[in-house]
Formats: sequence, C-alpha cells, structure tokens
Amino acid sequence: MATVDYGLLAAQAAKGLEPLPAIDYNAEITNAEYRPSSNDNPMYRIEFTIVDGPHKNRKVFTNFTLKLENPNSVGYFFGKMAALGLDAAFFAGLPEANKEALICQTLLGRRAVITVGPGKPYQGRVRDEVKNIKPATVPATTAPPEVAVAAPAVAVAAPAVATAVATGPPDLPPGL
Repeated sequence: MATVDYGLLAAQAAKGLEPLPAIDYNAEITNAEYRPSSNDNPMYRIEFTIVDGPHKNRKVFTNFTLKLENPNSVGYFFGKMAALGLDAAFFAGLPEANKEALICQTLLGRRAVITVGPGKPYQGRVRDEVKNIKPATVPATTAPPEVAVAAPAVAVAAPAVATAVATGPPDLPPGL
C-alpha cells in the first residue's frame, strides 16, 4: 500500500479550492446527469472540464433546470442547449423512451466557451459559477460512451482517454 503524505496534501488542498479567474474558458462536458430538482423540475447536472490553458483539467459544475411554468426558464434552458449544439430539431426528434438519457449522452464530449465567475459562498468559500455558455471555438475530441441508466437519476461519464470525435447517439435521426 502506498504511503500518503497527509501534511503535503493538506498544504496543497487550499490551492484546489481557489476560485478560477473570472474569464472565458474552453471547456468540454465530461459528465451529464438527469435528476428532478428539489421542486420536481427537470434538471441536468453538468460537469465541464477546462481543456486548455493554465487551468486545464479543472472541473466546473452547473445545473440546467427547466421550470415548465416559467417562460424565462424555458428560454434560458433551450438557449444553453442550443449553445451546446442541441437545437429545436434535436428535441423534436427525441423518442419518448429514455429521452433524458439520450440528452445526457448527446451532451457528453460537447465543447463550449464558458464564462466563469464567482458564485454564492458555500461553507465559507466562494464557488465557481458558470455565468454564460457560448458555442465552442474548438471541436470536441471525445466520443459519447454508452448510457448508464439508474433510478431515479441517469448518469453518464466521459472516458478517461479521448479517442474519437463526438457524433451523438447512433439511434437519433441523421444530422443530429
């Protein structure tokens, strides 16, 4: 068993908790999970990984929540999805079965330019918050993996090694 230098790790831990500078980052979705929000609204938990620069491989998390009764929420939700390449035609072509899993699978490997800034403090520290999502300027490099379905959440994770260009699930209509 490896020896752990807890003193060294504790000294390095604070650096991992420092907020990112409030700028734009090229990022890729490396995890997407569907689950209802605490108010029972559809919600997608998204993990972005910064793909270049001094903060490469840093994780930034956000939620896309769809409040069906709120037109602003609906607009924000579909605006974020469109920036990630999932447009109205994509959503119109989704089958009824496993649509949340297909959305999660299609999001994996998608790239975007995310604007990160300080969020609300949580347990005494300022967390990074995704303030804006814009279409990517750099193409994706990972292929979406198989979808793992679990009740009540749908979770999928990107592979550790990028091997192909993301193309979306094979059972969607051509061109999506």
